[in-house]
Amino acid sequence: VAAAAASPGNPVAGGTPAPDISQMTPREQFDRIIERVTTAAARGDSNTVERFWTMALGAYQNLPAADRNADAQFDMAWLHLFAAQYPQAKALADTIMAAVPNHLLGYYLRATVAKAQGDSVGAREAGKAFRAHYDAEMANKNRPEYGLHRALLEKFRDSVKTP
Repeated sequence: VAAAAASPGNPVAGGTPAPDISQMTPREQFDRIIERVTTAAARGDSNTVERFWTMALGAYQNLPAADRNADAQFDMAWLHLFAAQYPQAKALADTIMAAVPNHLLGYYLRATVAKAQGDSVGAREAGKAFRAHYDAEMANKNRPEYGLHRALLEKFRDSVKTP
């Protein structure tokens, strides 16, 4: 029996099949790469994260403006956080907050950036604002990204001390 040639649907040397992203929309490509990077980060696989970082950035830059919504901005900011690129992560948090002033993902990012930079006052302020707007924002049915990041938002809510 002849060995199958390596292709997007066939694993190479016992590896996992490489997805064929050529038929995906730019948003589907971005989401697929983000999923791969997030999964790798959760496993502590920094090699995969580093290998796909450039692809994720390129996929984000290829998104049409309409697809650069709060969810995509949050995902890209998270990657900037992972790479310790705090100004870029903060800029995306500010972009989210400019479009939706009380957006929970924006507050989360601001708090996380502040904490990473040793700014305990900034982290506390962002956490306090997050907590103050949490219930009203979570009740907003026009925020599908909250459902996508529910576990993270709930964990952060529980970690923020009430005033």
